Amino acid sequence: MMQDQLRAISCELDPLVITAPTIRSGTTLLQRLLCSSRKALIYGELCAQDLEFFLHFYTCKVQQYDCRREEVATSLHKVLSGEVNDWQVINATNTPIVEGSIVC
Repeated sequence: MMQDQLRAISCELDPLVITAPTIRSGTTLLQRLLCSSRKALIYGELCAQDLEFFLHFYTCKVQQYDCRREEVATSLHKVLSGEVNDWQVINATNTPIVEGSIVC
């Protein structure tokens, strides 16, 4: 399941070109040519590191939700149907007074 999702993401990135050129090798011209297309994304190292981080984060979240799919679906159904009433009354010291009930 996870590999299918990663394949779908990688298909959207097709073709993916990664370069590591040296100074004065025509990269500015190449970048300007690629940027003339609406389908191109040009970014530097920091953006690539952010992208890598968020792809790893997404992968972890997918694994978490896959493991807890039934629990999450049940909780979501309860919330959407209005069955959830998990209010906590907090006193001045910011600690719960009575958990799971409302004190008037």
